[in-house]
Amino acid sequence: MRELISVPAALVTILTFLSCAKVQYMGDDEASQGDVESVLATQPKTEDQAKETTIEPEEPKEPQSAKTPQDSPTDESSDRLFPNCGTNDGPIVADIYEVPEGSESLPDFSSLTPVTRVCLQDINIPARNFSEGFPGKEQLVEWFAIRAYAQLDAPVDGDYEISINSDDGAKVYLDDSLVIDNDGLHEPITKVEQVFLEAGSHELIIEYYQGPRLEIALQLGWTLPGEEINQWIAPKFFKPPTVTP
Repeated sequence: MRELISVPAALVTILTFLSCAKVQYMGDDEASQGDVESVLATQPKTEDQAKETTIEPEEPKEPQSAKTPQDSPTDESSDRLFPNCGTNDGPIVADIYEVPEGSESLPDFSSLTPVTRVCLQDINIPARNFSEGFPGKEQLVEWFAIRAYAQLDAPVDGDYEISINSDDGAKVYLDDSLVIDNDGLHEPITKVEQVFLEAGSHELIIEYYQGPRLEIALQLGWTLPGEEINQWIAPKFFKPPTVTP
């Protein structure tokens, strides 16, 4: 009976010894691994390792700037063919009227009331489509009339050849006198008349009307005394009118 008991006891003793040895071994192994890592940490890094572990500093974000003038919205009316006087300092003041559909000539302006007013730098609208209308009257693209007022500054005394190109009808007045009559329902037609002008400012009135859509044209030109080339009158020769209705 004593031998049966002693054998297991001896086995337990052996197993206990092995277990303690294993724990001691694992502890030594972890310590060794820790020592290796400590040694590696103290070794200088290679160039490639430095690249891999280096963290690039984040570049500071630039503050969001306000819109530049180019990005700012522009007033669309400044690009209109007939701009509003409030957004344009053109010296030529023009009243816009509606005329009865089917009109074949300029209206009697004294019987009409203007529906809007525009201001122009010059009278130089070559033949083109017109579909944008007027400020506040965007749908008015046909059957309308214009009466424009300004002063025309003649640079020298002499005989001037004044010209008007229009689609449809137009008339030109200088100092209350009719100079050119290009009235009627027609495609672009240019008429030229000679008139003597003294140097200085002259009251100018241009009447124009547009029949059916969509082609329009209205250009005022002259040939200066002693010259042969007829040219459209530049903005510098116009000044605001002294009197408007």
